[in-house]
Amino acid sequence: EGGSEREREKRRGQDEITEDDYFRKNAEFQLWLGAAHDVQFDDLSSGRARKYFTKFVKKWNRGKLPARFYEGVNATEVETTYRTKHRWNIRLDRGEEAKLTLVRDAVDTGTHHRKPVQAAPRRPPAGTSSNAIPLGSK
Repeated sequence: EGGSEREREKRRGQDEITEDDYFRKNAEFQLWLGAAHDVQFDDLSSGRARKYFTKFVKKWNRGKLPARFYEGVNATEVETTYRTKHRWNIRLDRGEEAKLTLVRDAVDTGTHHRKPVQAAPRRPPAGTSSNAIPLGSK
């Protein structure tokens, strides 16, 4: 779908995107804004953000972005540096930093990735109670 085979190859097999993917590709977009343009997402008006996103879409579709963009960017990778110029003066020790990273990853996974479908519980064989306690062998 969309673009030449060579462009699709450069996109690491990812489909083309459109302006409708603004929210779906927001992590990649924010990372690109900061890295390529030294622009913080929160500093942009809605209109300017959309104009930048149009440029991002063109680069994406032509396969002009670094490979990591096509491999998937975790929302936690978009540090506050790329979101706003404000610098919080919070000091964490290594343990707190590790816990915070785990929480961020869990939130990102729960928000942006599908959870595995769990199999329905198996029914006990006919004629047995689901409350039966196995007695072991005689």
